[in-house]
Amino acid sequence: MQLLVMKIQAFDYGQRCCWRLGTSS
Repeated sequence: MQLLVMKIQAFDYGQRCCWRLGTSS
């Protein structure tokens, strides 16, 4: 269960990073 939460958090973090890179460009 904890692994699933970590996976979701990692995905959310990746999405925010990509979104930030896309908007700053």
